[in-house]
Amino acid sequence: MISQTELEAAKSRIVQIVGDRVPLKKRGATWWARCPFHNEHTPSFAVSETKQRWKCFSCGKSGDTLDFVRMFHQTDFRGAAAILGITGDDPSPQAVEQEEARKEAKKRRVELKAEWEQLAAGLRYIGRLINQTEPLERESHWFTAELMLNEGLDELEAELRK
Repeated sequence: MISQTELEAAKSRIVQIVGDRVPLKKRGATWWARCPFHNEHTPSFAVSETKQRWKCFSCGKSGDTLDFVRMFHQTDFRGAAAILGITGDDPSPQAVEQEEARKEAKKRRVELKAEWEQLAAGLRYIGRLINQTEPLERESHWFTAELMLNEGLDELEAELRK
C-alpha cells in the first residue's frame, strides 16, 4: 500500500519532477513551459510550487505531481508511483489499522459461516429424526425444533450485530 507520507513528499517536488521532463522558466512565483500534452508555440503551462499543482491554460488539463507523471508517461496511478520511486513499503498507521480491521472482519465472517453451517446441519439431522417418528408426535417435535432454530438464529444475529 502506498503511504501518504511518500505521496506528499513526491507532490512537494513538483517543480523538480516536471522540470526533469519539460524545460521550465521561472516568472515571478510560477514556473512556465510549453504544454507537453498538445502542440503550442507559446508557454501556457504553469507550475505552482506553493500550490503543488500544474495547469495548462490552453488545453485546460491540470493536476498534481502524480497526475502529471501519469499523463506524461501514459500510465495508471501505480505506474506513476513506481516511476516516482514510491514503493509503498512504509504504510501509514491508518492503512495498517484498516488492513487489520479488514482481516479481522473476514476472519469473523468465516467463523460465523461455520457456525451457521453447523446449525443448519443440526437442523437437517433433527428434521430427519422427526420425519421418522409417528405422525402424532411430529407436531410437538417440529415445535421443539422451531424453538431451537429461533434460539440459534437469535444468537447468530446478536453476534453479527457486534
